[in-house]
Formats: sequence, structure tokens, C-alpha cells
Amino acid sequence: MKNNLIQTALKFGLIVGAIQIVFTLLLYVLGLEYLSSWGMSFLGIAIFLTAMCVSSFQLRKTAGGFIEFKSLIGKVLIVFIGAMALSTIFNILLYNVIDTNLAGAMQEAQIEQISSFMEGIGAEDDDIDKAIQPLDNFADQFSVANLSVGFIWSIVWGVILASILAAIFKKNKNPFEEDKA
Repeated sequence: MKNNLIQTALKFGLIVGAIQIVFTLLLYVLGLEYLSSWGMSFLGIAIFLTAMCVSSFQLRKTAGGFIEFKSLIGKVLIVFIGAMALSTIFNILLYNVIDTNLAGAMQEAQIEQISSFMEGIGAEDDDIDKAIQPLDNFADQFSVANLSVGFIWSIVWGVILASILAAIFKKNKNPFEEDKA
């Protein structure tokens, strides 16, 4: 059963990673206004979290309906790392091979969005300049090195997420019931 759980975790890691890639590709095809949109970012996070919850539930189901926290947390982390590895590899290819101008274009789109929002609320030019100043190095976050470091740091968040999901989806057998097996 342990190998079956690991295979299921690996399978869902690939599925969740593929979902992330398809979502990113869809946004890329739709255009920069979608790819750089905060709303689409939040939608992507919601889709990812939903897929992780479904994966956690399916892992418990694969284990016969019962799984302890310590077993589930490791399997959920496998799903997370698999998904993030696929997504990171895709993003490295997208920003550094497929479309090397994409990061700069996204930076310009972000600056334009912030500037027009702040102008709309009547902000002073100095305030607008201060707000967009942190975006000076925006495109750098999509370098191979920074995406790789981001993957490593995402594992920390993965441990936290896996802990939360394992706490939610764990289900221990009742020790007072007879085992029918």
C-alpha cells in the first residue's frame, strides 16, 4: 500500500503541475493583460489549492479511507514538490527560451497598471514614482537562477501547506472497532 500511495502522490504531482502549466499557457495565449493580472494570479492560486485538496482526499481514498497525519503529510509534500518542479521547469523555458522578452513586457504592464490606478485616485507623481520603484528589478525574478531559488523556497511553503492539508484530510481508524480484514 505504501508504494501505491507514493505512485498516487507522484501521479497527482504530475496532474497538478500540468494544470498549472495549462493555466499559465492559457494566460500567455490570452495576452499580457491576463498574465500580469492580480485577479488571474488569485484564480491560479485558488485552482492550485483546490487541486491540492483533491489530491489529499484521493490519497486518503487510496489508503482505504484512513490515513494518519505523518503518512499523509509526506505524500502531500510529494504532490507539491512534483507540481512545483514541473511548473518551475516550464516557467524557466517560457521566460528564458520561448519568449525572452516576456519578463520585460510584464514589468512594463505592471508599471502601467500601477500608474493608471494611482493616477485614477489622484496620486501625486512622486507617490507614483515611489510605488513603481520596487518594480525596477521585476524582470530579474524570471531568470533561471531566481526561478530555481524560488522553487527551493517554495518547498518551505509546501511543508506548511502539506501540514495543513494533512491535518484536514487525515482520518484515523477507530481503535475500538474490530479490523474486518
